[in-house]
Amino acid sequence: MMPGETVMPSNRDHYLSVKMHRLSKPSLVSCRPIQTDYRDVTGMALQDIKDITECEKPLATSQMMMLPTELGNVYLGEPYSFYVTVTNDSHQQVKDVAIKIDLQTTSATHLLNSGNPPLECLEADTSIDIVLNHEIKDVGAHNIMVHVTYVTVNGEKNKFKKNQKFQVLKPLDVKTTFFNPLTSDIYLQAQIQNITNVPMVMENVSFEPSSQYKVTDMNSASYSFDGISYMNPRDTRQYIYKLTPENPNAIHRSVEGQVAGKLDITWRTQMGERGRLQTSNLLRRVLNPGEIRVTVEKLPNVIKSEIPFPVTLNIINCSDRLLQLEVQLQNLESNPLRWLGVSGRSLGSLDNKTGASIKFEAMLVSSYPGLHALNGFKLFDSFLRKTYEFNNITTIYVVSQ
Repeated sequence: MMPGETVMPSNRDHYLSVKMHRLSKPSLVSCRPIQTDYRDVTGMALQDIKDITECEKPLATSQMMMLPTELGNVYLGEPYSFYVTVTNDSHQQVKDVAIKIDLQTTSATHLLNSGNPPLECLEADTSIDIVLNHEIKDVGAHNIMVHVTYVTVNGEKNKFKKNQKFQVLKPLDVKTTFFNPLTSDIYLQAQIQNITNVPMVMENVSFEPSSQYKVTDMNSASYSFDGISYMNPRDTRQYIYKLTPENPNAIHRSVEGQVAGKLDITWRTQMGERGRLQTSNLLRRVLNPGEIRVTVEKLPNVIKSEIPFPVTLNIINCSDRLLQLEVQLQNLESNPLRWLGVSGRSLGSLDNKTGASIKFEAMLVSSYPGLHALNGFKLFDSFLRKTYEFNNITTIYVVSQ
């Protein structure tokens, strides 16, 4: 039991009284470290004293435990443990004592001690002790209600209730951003900040993808955060995940949000108390790619200036109709990348099935080294007599010979 917490006052109109306490673990006593320079007189004197080694430790904690003296903050995702005592303050026996405890939030009511049968008899000056644990899943005002019913020796039925209110705070601030590179992969950046007033250790941060994606954890490298998962108050950690579509050729034509998945975060605080949070489903906006999408399928690892190199493009039908396509290659004066080959080649028919694609192979050459955009690729639909122009398909790094 925790000193200094709210105690429900006895109701003199009833034989029974209710007290509620929050259960909390003790903490280690902190001491101020002694900072000295071993070269001065004080430092040399302290080196001869062995009893101060505890205060010289960087963490400045002792081996002594300190009981909590205040209610403390309650955080989302952590278990809330509390102790309920129902005492017979009268000098008479009472019967059929039934205790119902529920937790009321702004969104729901949770029955915490369901299935407990009434106590047949409660003697004078005796009590019923109940310990309950509940994982907090909502932010904001919470209210623990204790409903007590009993029967006196005269057969009179009585009932009353007591309550205890507390606020639940957010322990973490989670910000997510999606990055869409030129490939079909998607990168998720998650920034997690400790907004509590106590340190914590991040035990696990993982991403659970939806059925449309596979996930690659980019944080498993040995150098990530130098292996440190300890977070002081207001500290922030950044995590990166790569999402790969199960069907890369499936193009979504709507601008509605698409479910990517959710983050699962677990942590422990000073005395090992465990907390867990799952974010709601994260949505990424899928922009309309148009009727045709062109991506780079294959490029050489090393591209040198003035030496021809091959490129393989993937042409994807994003429309709901059959396409009759013809390739037109245009060399721009401002771009050092030059197409080699004959323009006006026919690609034939491109099926109207979702994600239907066709490969196109071509040769290019760069007149000088640098980082150059791939431009000047056009597709002509002979059925609608419509031309589609594609610039900035990808960026190609060219080195000197």
